[in-house]
Amino acid sequence: MEQREGGWFYEGQAAERLWNKSAIGRWMGDSVLLLAPCEVLFCHEHRHMEWPTEAWLSEQVRVHPRLLDEAAVLEALRVPGNRIVLHSNFEAMGLSSADTSWGLRWPSDGHPNSSNAVSEVRWFHASEEFDSEDLYKWSSLVTALDRIPEVMVVDDEHAVVTYRVEPVEPSGSMGSIPDGVLETISSLSGTDLD
Repeated sequence: MEQREGGWFYEGQAAERLWNKSAIGRWMGDSVLLLAPCEVLFCHEHRHMEWPTEAWLSEQVRVHPRLLDEAAVLEALRVPGNRIVLHSNFEAMGLSSADTSWGLRWPSDGHPNSSNAVSEVRWFHASEEFDSEDLYKWSSLVTALDRIPEVMVVDDEHAVVTYRVEPVEPSGSMGSIPDGVLETISSLSGTDLD
């Protein structure tokens, strides 16, 4: 395996099988796959692929500090059988998405060569600030493309939780607040959390 612009070239018989069966990386033709660092890590752990070099993982973590988090997200999506195409491959593969999507997901019975993605994925670390407006805009764009907006949150232990989000526009009329309710609420005493 050697590093090239855009990722790592993996050559050999297994490359075609990895693409056809699992849609890992980006098929370059001539038994060559282009893999992102998180895909190299996934293939090492789950497809018995050797590291490009002995020091590869530590070198990559220095260059990509969020690599282990990203790999945990990829693993959480791929282990059940989903196929994932990363954003870095969208243009070359003729795929479209909302701008801030990290990846596109196909179910285990789908493939980028033969079907449309069912969802778009973003991921965050649990310590990141939550931007509800950004998430709302993104989920609106994804929903307009007839895909499921999925958010993956990874914590410090590399545990991953998936959330399906969707824009909601509440409508209708609210009833009036019954007499005395606001006074009752304001008279309640609370406990300081400090």
